[in-house]
Amino acid sequence: MIKFVLGNYAERFKDKSIAEIRAERDELYQAILEYEIKGPEPDDWLVCPPPEVVYQQQLGYLAELCQLLASKVES
Repeated sequence: MIKFVLGNYAERFKDKSIAEIRAERDELYQAILEYEIKGPEPDDWLVCPPPEVVYQQQLGYLAELCQLLASKVES
């Protein structure tokens, strides 16, 4: 399950290996795809934060991880 943190998400991974960053990226990507394909469940209106907010946050996290991954591969 994806865990949400306040602040810079990619900061948690700056000292991790490229393989560990890729694994987290892949997990986020799968969660994003699942939401895009299935959409919210009928009872998701009971969940806080709403699925749409989680989806947007995951997109932001994915962008951060991709930037971090690119910088690690370059160095």
